[in-house]
Amino acid sequence: MNDIIDSLSKLNNTKNKKLRFLTNLISFSSGLAEKLKLAHDTCLLGQYLCLKIKAMDIHQVIRHIVQQDQLHAKWLNTLSFMENAGARKISQCEHSTKVDIIQLKHAAEEHRHAYYLKKQIGKLSNDMCKTYDDKYLIAPRYTRQYLHQLDIKSCRYLKDTFNLCGPALKHAAYLFVTYAIEVRADQLYPIYQHTLDLEQSKVMVKSIILEEEGHLEEMTAQLQLFSPNWERYAEDIQAIEQGLYKEWISAIGSYIN
Repeated sequence: MNDIIDSLSKLNNTKNKKLRFLTNLISFSSGLAEKLKLAHDTCLLGQYLCLKIKAMDIHQVIRHIVQQDQLHAKWLNTLSFMENAGARKISQCEHSTKVDIIQLKHAAEEHRHAYYLKKQIGKLSNDMCKTYDDKYLIAPRYTRQYLHQLDIKSCRYLKDTFNLCGPALKHAAYLFVTYAIEVRADQLYPIYQHTLDLEQSKVMVKSIILEEEGHLEEMTAQLQLFSPNWERYAEDIQAIEQGLYKEWISAIGSYIN
C-alpha cells in the first residue's frame, strides 16, 4: 500500500512540475511576446521618425529655419557657400583661351549671389556667420559634399557615356552639372521667397530668382548645341543630383531637429 501511495505521490509531483513548467513557459512566452512587440513598436517608431526627417517637406524645413534668426543666418550662409562653390566650379571648368561671355557672366553672377546672400545676414544680425567655418553652416559635411560629389559622379558618367577627357570633359560637366543645379535653384528659391513673404521677413531673394531663371534658359540653349539628345543625358545627371539633394535635406532635417 505504501508503495502505491509513494508512486501516486511521485506521479502527482511530476504532474505538478510539468504544470509549473508549462505555466512558466506560457508566462515567459507571453512576456517575450510583449517584449518583442515593444521592440517591434520601438523599431517602427524609430523608422517612422527617421523617415519623417528624411521626407520632411521642404516648405516645413524652410519655415522652421526662417522663424529663428540664428538658424536663418546659418541658412543664408549655407546658400552663400554653395553659390560661391558653384562660381568656383564654373571658373575651374573654363578653357585656358576659349571662354565665352555666357560662362564669364554666369560665374560673375554666382559670385554676386554668394555676396548678396552674405549681405542679407546683416538684416538679421551684424555679428553672425562671418565665415564659412562648419559652425556657421547647416549640415556642413553634406553641404560641402553636395556640389563636389555631383561634379565627380557627373564627370564619371559623362566620361563613360561620351568617352570624353580633358577640357572637353570639363566643358560637358559644366553644362550638365550647372543645368541640374539651376533646375534645383528654380525650385528652391521660390519656395524660400514664399516663406519669407509669409513670415514678413526683411530678407529677400527675388533678384536671385530672376537671374537663376535666366541661367536655366542659357544652359538649355547650350545643351541643345551639345547634343540633340541632351535631355536624356540631363535626366541621368538630375537623378544623381536628386539623390544628393535628398541626403542634404535629410541632413538639414536632422540638424534642425
